[in-house]
Amino acid sequence: MTLTRQALDAALDRLERDVAEWVAHLREPRIFRKQFDALCADIVSQASPEDAEHAQGRIRVILARHAPGSERQT
Repeated sequence: MTLTRQALDAALDRLERDVAEWVAHLREPRIFRKQFDALCADIVSQASPEDAEHAQGRIRVILARHAPGSERQT
């Protein structure tokens, strides 16, 4: 099923909220990226070809904001 841009943005908004909470309680930072990539792959797989680049851009922003070791996390 292909998500509309609105539904895609809602899924990415949820991902960002969840990641912020998840990272705050993360016991093992090394596993973050593997799990994050799996969640992102699921979302991107539901994006239309036109929206996949938009989703990837949003994902890069989420990583920059919330990944363990990112500027906002340290």
